[in-house]
Amino acid sequence: MAKDVLLGLFVILLLPTVLATDYYVDKSGISGTCADANPGTIMQPWCTINKAVQTVRAGDTVYIRQGVYYESLTMQNSGAPGNPITFKAYPGDECKGEYAGLKSDCGVVIDGSYVLSGTWQRDGGDIYYIDVPDGVLTQAGKDSVFVEGDRFRYATEPDQATPYFNYGNYNIAQSMTESSVYDPVNLNQANGFWTGGYVKFRFTDSSHRIREITGFTSNTLSFDPLDIDIGNLHDGKYTYIMINHLSLLDQPGEFYIDYKSSPKRLYLITLDRQSPQGQVVSINHRSKGIYMNYKSYIRIEGLEIRKHRGGAIDIQDYYHSDIDGIDVVNNYIHDNGNPEGIFYEGGDGVAAQNVRGLLVENNEFFRNSISAIVFGG
Repeated sequence: MAKDVLLGLFVILLLPTVLATDYYVDKSGISGTCADANPGTIMQPWCTINKAVQTVRAGDTVYIRQGVYYESLTMQNSGAPGNPITFKAYPGDECKGEYAGLKSDCGVVIDGSYVLSGTWQRDGGDIYYIDVPDGVLTQAGKDSVFVEGDRFRYATEPDQATPYFNYGNYNIAQSMTESSVYDPVNLNQANGFWTGGYVKFRFTDSSHRIREITGFTSNTLSFDPLDIDIGNLHDGKYTYIMINHLSLLDQPGEFYIDYKSSPKRLYLITLDRQSPQGQVVSINHRSKGIYMNYKSYIRIEGLEIRKHRGGAIDIQDYYHSDIDGIDVVNNYIHDNGNPEGIFYEGGDGVAAQNVRGLLVENNEFFRNSISAIVFGG
């Protein structure tokens, strides 16, 4: 009998034990000076959330203090049933209220943009420009520009009132092929005027095409062939819009990017038509806010996730590896993707595919380019 008791005790002692640890990230130094070489305690916190991502194991909780974290996170470890890995805002550091974090940076922000630095130069009139480092920009229609939290729009013709294109405000061509547009009413400028600019076509809400203009003569734009039948253009009309040409930059809140200069150059007109010097001007740059990387039992809570070129949270499982136990709760998710609705690296708030257990609860989604939430199986 005594031998059986001892054997049972021995078996119990051999059972795995989850030793949960609380870690702290505090780039602003609210509780203590941060360093990623620190132990991650509240008085000796880490500076980056990525340091926490590399460290945590099942049962651990990462408390993140208020601040803007310019990062993209790829999960490295899974939690366990009943012992998830949790990333959450430190109590009291959450944003409160509808759209609370839209411009105020009031909570814990995971920001996917690149903040420009340097001296703005005046180009003429109300137009200012600055050079952009290599690797930040992509191509016309896929970059978003923010000034003090306001999302600016590409310079266009016809003009658009917001960064979100008014689908009724397009030019209509007289005729069109897969590689040309003929419009004697709107395209009446001198030969060569539009060469080097861009033209945009809408097929569906999330299917658009942008082509660089390779030639312009006799009221006709020429460009590389479209890969979609022009018979599928929205409303069956030859609708198009001119985009990203310096001559179109004439309204507050617009921008133009010279993709051919070296370095590339951003031009814009601020909302008050004054110099943007001293203001926070950023360009969406990082691909994903949080990529689950086929990991399970992870909880994301109380964060603001914004300005990523692709989606905010990617939980897609293309290999059916049985992702389970993902919680996305009480977050503010906005301005991810590009405003034109072009499907490029995603653009959804939360994209989930083939996930066995998923809780998406009490989040606020706004101004993401494709969808707030996308589920697939």
